[in-house]
Formats: sequence, structure tokens, C-alpha cells
Amino acid sequence: MPSVTDARVRLAPAISNLSVRERVMHDLQELESALTNGDGSKARFHVRVVGSVLNDYRAVQSATTTDGADVVAISLMLSAVSNVVDAGFNGLTS
Repeated sequence: MPSVTDARVRLAPAISNLSVRERVMHDLQELESALTNGDGSKARFHVRVVGSVLNDYRAVQSATTTDGADVVAISLMLSAVSNVVDAGFNGLTS
């Protein structure tokens, strides 16, 4: 849970693309809520959504973007949470 909060509060705000940043922050908030309430189905859903958004973002991310380390760190957190809630997220694909 602390890693999800850290990703939402510290890492996600560093994402350069505004729409991606807002979507990731929203879904990380929902993931936190799901974990707090013990809702595995909702947690799996939001892990997959954030993972998909970040994979798509990395696929089109320009070389000049400075948020790569933050995106990878969020992905690492998602992989760890995915193992706990069995969401099937294996990390960034690109």
C-alpha cells in the first residue's frame, strides 16, 4: 500500500503528458481505495488500466521526455501489486 501511495503522490505528478498523468493518478487513487477496502476485482481492474496506459505511453513517448524513470518506477510497483492481487501485469512491454 505505501508503494501505491508513493506512486500516486510522488511519481505520477512527474508524468509529462497531462492526460496520461491525470488518468494514472485517478486510477492509482482507485487502486488505493480498492486495496484499502479489500476489493480484489477492482484492484485487478485498476492495475490493468494503469499498466495499459503506461505501456501505450511508453510506446509513443519521445526521446526528449524526462519522465521515463518515474514511469518505470510506477510499472515496478504495479508488477508487485499485480503479484498480490493476481492481475497478470508483467511490466512495461516497450
